[in-house]
Amino acid sequence: MERDMQNIILFIAIAFGIATLIAGASNKVVIYYNNADFRDSFFALALLIGSFFLLQSEPFNTSYFNFIANWIVAPIAGFFGIKYTIKSFKDSIRHNRSNAIGIFIGVYKLIYIVLGVFVVFGQVNKIFDKKSSFKDVAIAGLLLSIFGVLLKAMINGERVYVSRGWALT
Repeated sequence: MERDMQNIILFIAIAFGIATLIAGASNKVVIYYNNADFRDSFFALALLIGSFFLLQSEPFNTSYFNFIANWIVAPIAGFFGIKYTIKSFKDSIRHNRSNAIGIFIGVYKLIYIVLGVFVVFGQVNKIFDKKSSFKDVAIAGLLLSIFGVLLKAMINGERVYVSRGWALT
């Protein structure tokens, strides 16, 4: 029963993700207003994950540098990660002019960044791996191209504003 519930939740999440992607591509909702909005969402996630990993490890050979990393750098990175996350959600709410849609889009933006990082790093590894066949490299290039086209479709703020007759911010 528990496995069935997980599959249902996963199916609903994928359906909402596809529906959001379609709504963004058809200029119904603003996903990323512009490149700066995408950058802020990326930094939010990168700083939070970097802060977490910095707190969980001792990257340096000396205890002095590890102390600085764990007690100064990681909290500062975490603070700015939280700041960028809040900014990303506020921007989503402001650009969509709806709290409910903005919060949903804010979550979607962060999930897309996570999936995007996995896709990009995974495919770039395949491209530069000397053991990869031409077919593997071609598929990796195709997946990277699809990711880029989807991202370009999701940076849609001005198109949504024009289609809805809203004044550009």
